[in-house]
Amino acid sequence: MSARMTTLALVSTAGLLMSSCSFIGGSLTEPEEPAFTEAAAESTTSSAATTSSKATSTSSSASSSSANADCDEKQELEDTKLSKVLENEEAYVKGSTEKFEDVSIGEDEYDPCKFLSYVVLEGEFDGEDVKVPVFFSKGDLRDEDALFITSSSLEVKEDGEGYTYESKTEGDIVGVEGKVNKRPGTEATSMENSFDGVNSDIFFIDVKSEPTDSADLAQDEEDLRGETLFDISADGWNLVCGIDASEKSIDCAHGDGGAWVVKSDKTNLPEDMEFDVVSLRPLEGETSFNQGGVDNLPTDGKKIESNGLYRIGVDDIEAQIAVVDDGVIISTPNNSRLMFTNDTIFIEEKAKGDGANSNTETA
Repeated sequence: MSARMTTLALVSTAGLLMSSCSFIGGSLTEPEEPAFTEAAAESTTSSAATTSSKATSTSSSASSSSANADCDEKQELEDTKLSKVLENEEAYVKGSTEKFEDVSIGEDEYDPCKFLSYVVLEGEFDGEDVKVPVFFSKGDLRDEDALFITSSSLEVKEDGEGYTYESKTEGDIVGVEGKVNKRPGTEATSMENSFDGVNSDIFFIDVKSEPTDSADLAQDEEDLRGETLFDISADGWNLVCGIDASEKSIDCAHGDGGAWVVKSDKTNLPEDMEFDVVSLRPLEGETSFNQGGVDNLPTDGKKIESNGLYRIGVDDIEAQIAVVDDGVIISTPNNSRLMFTNDTIFIEEKAKGDGANSNTETA
């Protein structure tokens, strides 16, 4: 019996999956309810304006005037709030479980005794090479909420006591023009940014790298993160789902012992084929459909018994459950959304760029 099926106790003692199908991605457009990613977009509002296609932001931070004289010349970049990102070589994006990965230092102009200094982080986000400019004032990270992801064309230039920087939009990664400097007559810094896009196009990294801390709840969304088993009641039927942290999956079965056919324009599954267990892997953007029989469903899961929005998650695995009358919608941060009814699963695949790639396997 696989670790995934053991966690949910969804498979018969023999533990045999007679067949399985999987596809990459998936999303749904049926009942209107807040998409999972809307909460992520909301988290950027403190750093970017929404009144035009050019999002702008201005922030400032004050510093101790005695820092230069008392600076620790031995302080290194690894001693700052950036340490966890450098240690893990990755960081989560604020408001989601997407990652800025394969992080390395592209430019290192860090100086703990200089009023302003900077480094440029390089890495990969959503399959694209990207950069993140990080500015420090007297050795300290000037604003941990202003670490935006931009394209690999980023250039930083010294400008008086500060810096200017510019990058071009490349694909889905927005460009930026900005500057950071010392406010005249003060010991404070000021940063101004003009992004080539709106809120939803701009992504910020979380130096704490904690996805459950950084993902903001949508309005009216109940937080059930930390729970691992759920008994979900829709009109006339039940869905049982569990989170398998070791397999990085969310596994669901029909609570009444039934099965589903799958309907989608993006897959080539036979319309008359029924499946007992569905496994979503949010970090991989993949969903698999399994056959083989379901026995001994657990009955002690967290009860979800009314229409509403619910956030579930363990570690870096998260999803949103929306109960809408006789339907249950499960959305994941990569825009994968499935709608379950008593006998059917509806799938519509969303993909960034020009189209969706649908890979279906049958074992």
